[in-house]
Amino acid sequence: MNVYFNTNYWGHPNSAKPMELIKVKKEFTYGDFSGFIPAAYVSEEGIALDFCVQIPNEKVQAFWDKWHTKMEGVLDMEDAKQIGVEDPFRMDFGIKIAVNGIELESVLGCSIGYTTIYDNVQAADMKLEQQMLAEYGCDSEGSWCFRRQMSRWDEQPETIKEIRVDLFAYEKSYRSEKIAIGMDCVGKTYEIRHPRSGERYQLTVDKVEQQTLDSEFIEQIGKGLRNQKNTGIVYPNQYLSVAYHLSPEIALNQFVLESAGKGDSPRGMLEKQAAGVTVIGGCDGPTSIFFAGKNGGQGRLALTDLYFEPVESSLWNPVFMEKEQEDMRLVVCSQDIL
Repeated sequence: MNVYFNTNYWGHPNSAKPMELIKVKKEFTYGDFSGFIPAAYVSEEGIALDFCVQIPNEKVQAFWDKWHTKMEGVLDMEDAKQIGVEDPFRMDFGIKIAVNGIELESVLGCSIGYTTIYDNVQAADMKLEQQMLAEYGCDSEGSWCFRRQMSRWDEQPETIKEIRVDLFAYEKSYRSEKIAIGMDCVGKTYEIRHPRSGERYQLTVDKVEQQTLDSEFIEQIGKGLRNQKNTGIVYPNQYLSVAYHLSPEIALNQFVLESAGKGDSPRGMLEKQAAGVTVIGGCDGPTSIFFAGKNGGQGRLALTDLYFEPVESSLWNPVFMEKEQEDMRLVVCSQDIL
């Protein structure tokens, strides 16, 4: 199996030289994930590590039984988000590679999944996945996520004495019950319950304003999306801003008030084009703006999706962000290997 630097599983540059294989076999367990690192690949540009993570078949089956009917139809935004959260092949951790004690710049990560449980996947569609199974000796009756991470040297080492990997968990989101906030809600307090811990918070609305997105900003965004065949796109620019504070206070990155309303799609955009375009949020349905942070020192700020008409009120998702797993360091190999 040839691996090329800064190229994903599907890339096969005609002139590039394949990276050099270094066989390793480092097993690991990280939270709910267990698997092994079968190989490293090196070149003059950098290093790549492959990860084979086994996903319990019962977890894959439960996900398929719950969601496959809806996935065959048209998904609403809430279901699409929840499917992304529950996807058993989603790897909720990042990877940093260090060689000889020097942390390297990450340049590319990619992943593919293999399972025989999904009824809509045919063997002919999984040639690459089957190649990975055979290459690394993975059980074909199991479910697997194959992940590749590449990093660039600042300066290629003469000898590789140690390859080290840091695994760090991403923060997960937990949504509380929706609340409605509008122009007449200034001073109103809502009780918000953390859906995981049960702890209760008071969310107080400090200010609500109807806003118009700057036309020059919209124009700059539009320039990157238009082509010669479609220059008449009109984007929504009306939104509602809500300044608020929490009691007890928690860190800014641990809570966000997320717009739950469905904004307006741009006018004049063909359906095929809209499906693959992101303006500020997503053009395949609503157009949205998204911000969490300080409002000029006055507290937190939340913004709705974009609309063509002024927004009087909107539904909101109170979302708590939580990191469930501590970081973990793996020494993949600690001997002269190159």
